[in-house]
Amino acid sequence: MTTAKVLDPVEEQVKEKKPASVKRYAVTLTTITEMLGSIPADPEVYKRFIAEKAKENKSYTAEEIAVRTEAELASLNREREEQGWSTFHKDENGIFQLDYVIRGHMKEACASVTGKSEVPAFKSKIDRWAFIFPQVIYWQREGNPVLKEDSVRERPIRVMTPQGPRTSLKRSDSLRVGVSISFEVHVLPLGQRELNETRLREWFAYGKYQGFGEWRNASYGRFEVTKFEPIE
Repeated sequence: MTTAKVLDPVEEQVKEKKPASVKRYAVTLTTITEMLGSIPADPEVYKRFIAEKAKENKSYTAEEIAVRTEAELASLNREREEQGWSTFHKDENGIFQLDYVIRGHMKEACASVTGKSEVPAFKSKIDRWAFIFPQVIYWQREGNPVLKEDSVRERPIRVMTPQGPRTSLKRSDSLRVGVSISFEVHVLPLGQRELNETRLREWFAYGKYQGFGEWRNASYGRFEVTKFEPIE
């Protein structure tokens, strides 16, 4: 007479447990207000900024330096260098956004919409568990890459100098309403409880109020979510 094998409770759980997988989401964002460039057109200003950031966080700046090619720096207009002009990242394929800007928006939205009490240490959690692909994300208009800026926006700003407050003129390259970027968000298993689909949707929906680019506090660069789909 044979007896049935009795499985250990722990062994039974291990047998039934399915391996965790990365959650992936396809996202498309489309601007609903004019967007301004946010990086200095003067390559020396940009390099100094990167050098200062490198002292604070070495891993943060390597990718930024890599995408800012010497050919791109050399092609910038000399007048823009002298006038304190801001522009967009751009190469031979068009104007692009970098992945870290998307994660920066997620952090800002988490602080503003979700709050630290709901997701403690949210900045480090987003850094560890949420990733954007690809690294270089090209802006498009009606399915075609945006090869150059649409116009230039000028505005007066107040600056403090050794001689006292002065009014200066700020110039920024601009893209009109209706440009889009498409990318994927990957969330690792350990982060899927706190960085879940509902919260990700809320964070990107925050772009209706706070968007991308320079002077976004003045409503520039706002966007709407035109696609958010889990990838099976």
